[in-house]
Amino acid sequence: MAFKTCKGCGGEVSTKVDKCPFCGAPVKRRLGLIVIIILGLILLGAIIDLFEERSEIANATSVLKYNIIKRQDYSYINTPRMKFICILNVTKIPSEAQIKETAIHIWKKEKRRKAWKELTVQFWLPDMEYEMEGKKYMGTAYAVAVFTPRALKEWLLMKDSLLGTKWWRKKAQFDRGVKIRSLEEKVRKIPVSKSSQNLEIYRQLLDLDPQNSKYKKKVTFYKARVEEQKRKRERGIAIAEAQVVCNKFKLVTKVRGSTLDFSVDTDLPDNTVVMVSVSRSYMQKGNPDRYCVDYFSQKGIIGKWKSKHRISIASEKWKSALRAKQKQMSKIGLGFDVASISDKITVRMVVPINQPDPRFGKRNSRLTGMAVRTTGLRVVEDEIEIDYPLDSPPVGKSPFPSLNPLELEITQACIVSRQTPLMPSHSPADPLKNLQKIKQIPKGGVFMVLEKVKKRGNPWYRVLAFDQRKNRIGTGWINSTALLSQKLKAYK
Repeated sequence: MAFKTCKGCGGEVSTKVDKCPFCGAPVKRRLGLIVIIILGLILLGAIIDLFEERSEIANATSVLKYNIIKRQDYSYINTPRMKFICILNVTKIPSEAQIKETAIHIWKKEKRRKAWKELTVQFWLPDMEYEMEGKKYMGTAYAVAVFTPRALKEWLLMKDSLLGTKWWRKKAQFDRGVKIRSLEEKVRKIPVSKSSQNLEIYRQLLDLDPQNSKYKKKVTFYKARVEEQKRKRERGIAIAEAQVVCNKFKLVTKVRGSTLDFSVDTDLPDNTVVMVSVSRSYMQKGNPDRYCVDYFSQKGIIGKWKSKHRISIASEKWKSALRAKQKQMSKIGLGFDVASISDKITVRMVVPINQPDPRFGKRNSRLTGMAVRTTGLRVVEDEIEIDYPLDSPPVGKSPFPSLNPLELEITQACIVSRQTPLMPSHSPADPLKNLQKIKQIPKGGVFMVLEKVKKRGNPWYRVLAFDQRKNRIGTGWINSTALLSQKLKAYK
């Protein structure tokens, strides 16, 4: 038992009594350690609740106003999934951070979020429509957020969905303003002495704002400075060397099986820069022009080529180069089929006009001699054609179909690089009902073209679509504008 001294009489009394048994004075009890801990925890909880409340108030200020116009259950194979279609109540394009914060707010606010394996929130801006044949249609969502029961899984902001809507001009004006501010900040750090850099940036600014008098004056000022600096440099270069003379420039070639030996016989200085190429030409179907694919192409100095060089002219080497070119062109939508291939190999060597040796003068102005071309550009060149037919020429259809979104062919299959809307109809009688039935081809999904219809110059494709796991989504229509900004891949 603990004791303490009574303040009234000075006697020893127990800490568990309320009054002193000797004088009747009240005895103050000490709070126990457990009581103090409990009170501390209560106070700490109150402080945490206060901070959380203030945090929620701060976050709410960054949440945009919105209306959920549709809640769509699109569960499959015992996998519960829900989709919210939302319209943002805004008058200007919000930032990506604001839209993302709003999506998170909707997700946190939804009490049933843990019951769904996946919750998708799609955002449209007000009046985000495009016109076709006098009718208005909803396009692709501007932003999409995909949540798991625990957190944000995927986020997409699709700026191209504004194309053709009233928001596209606002976006262009906003982007132009951002670029102007960025260039102005950049040019402020460049000293006046660096005239060329200043001129380049002020020309860009003038292109963005042609009526700005400040930019016009700056361009005029720095253009005059650049021209004056150029004149000073030209006056400071003394012509210290005599003219370069070339009276002889002839290629010497010899075919040995699948190789070609060649050199040049010339009196030009060894440091003269030359362009050397060995190529074969072909023609594309539907195109009257001739194009070349090189066996060999190199820029070097002529001293190296005065001695014999040997290169391969095997048929397979050229055919591989042709296939590489067809593949490259098909990726940018310019694939081609081969109509014919030349039986000749062309060997060419040319002395270009921009020589580093000052003795040649500007644009070879001081290059003279019997081998120099007298009309047009002052160059020296020689070209030889050698009969050397190709084994099994690859004439005909390209093995790499063109992936131009505007020129897809029926039965062609492609992999999409982002989520793509699959419309039930390309010209619906009821656009709103059509919008409610839109399906989505996910990123990495596949579609095969079944039919092609042109509407106002832009093709629509009726397709059979599948998701990434090759589960059938169904048939529908894709607007080619939804494919323009994508990196389509051919699906075999």
